[in-house]
Amino acid sequence: MHARHVGHTATFLDYGSVLITGGNDGSGVADSAEIYGPAAGTFTLGAIMTVARQGHTATVLNDGQLLIAGGRDTEGHPVAAAEIYDDWRGAFIATGRMLMGGLDHACAVLLP
Repeated sequence: MHARHVGHTATFLDYGSVLITGGNDGSGVADSAEIYGPAAGTFTLGAIMTVARQGHTATVLNDGQLLIAGGRDTEGHPVAAAEIYDDWRGAFIATGRMLMGGLDHACAVLLP
């Protein structure tokens, strides 16, 4: 990995890669993402998230996109913002906000 992470997410993408988002990289809460390609065994830097966060959730949606929600920001405050990782574009896109911020969720559930 390019940086160590604590409080990050690691999520399988449809084509077998793993997207690692946010967390604390030792210098603070990160807005970075890395993609692990198991075939080559390499990590590459990904797009920058719209919000630096740690302790968030990452949920694969039915269309293959990834919903990143909640967490804590660089000042330790709960984050209400959510964003989508669009794998086709390789970009994070801001989306709706939660009614209140949440951090250190146990899980997020995809509803039908």
